[in-house]
Amino acid sequence: MNSSRNFCTQVNGFLRKNLIEQKRDTCKTIWLFFFPMFLLLAMSLVQTFISHELNQGYSHILLHPKKWPALLYIPAMPDRAVETKSSRFVGLAPESCMNTGLCPVTLLLTGDNKSFGLSFAQKMFPSTISLNSSQVLHSLANMVLGSEKGYNHNFDFLDPAYFSNIPLYSIQLHQCSTNSTFVSLNGVQRELRCVRGLYLWMNSSSEVNDELFKGYHQGNLEGKINEFVAEYPMPIFDL
Repeated sequence: MNSSRNFCTQVNGFLRKNLIEQKRDTCKTIWLFFFPMFLLLAMSLVQTFISHELNQGYSHILLHPKKWPALLYIPAMPDRAVETKSSRFVGLAPESCMNTGLCPVTLLLTGDNKSFGLSFAQKMFPSTISLNSSQVLHSLANMVLGSEKGYNHNFDFLDPAYFSNIPLYSIQLHQCSTNSTFVSLNGVQRELRCVRGLYLWMNSSSEVNDELFKGYHQGNLEGKINEFVAEYPMPIFDL
């Protein structure tokens, strides 16, 4: 009985002592009381912010994006690859084509089977612009299309060329018979022009790299840009 009374006396004294100390240090007491509440509130705000960002990001996901034909980058007329003092590779268009605005766009090919590569290139480019008004996207998928519009990181899912004032180009094997036509792509009216494609065979990848370097404005003494539309290494086939 005495031990129980002594325990109660000790607890009472301990509580009174803590109460007196807390009264003396009011700021510490308030901090101990409100800190857990502040921590819970901060965690709740962080969770709400993360949930909002995730929901906003999900709202921008295109579950069924529209189909748009792929485009190559077409060098502008003053920058297209032509025969210059630094680049006298046989087969390039003469520099005088700049005066008429009829310079072709050039594709470089290389590989181990030249006959296959040249045959492949002939089938790559269509001879004419052939459009089916009821299946425009299907018709364009059989063409090699391009644009002078460069890449823009603000367009995540769409090529900016489809929403600019510059025309689209269809690369054709022979000299173009028609200058331009208009097509409607997903409700967007675009001008489609023809440009002649020229393909040249290189004996090795090193020759391709050398020619590409010469087309860089710091890769030649003239400081001229001489751009190719693409470089395509042919896979190895035993034909």
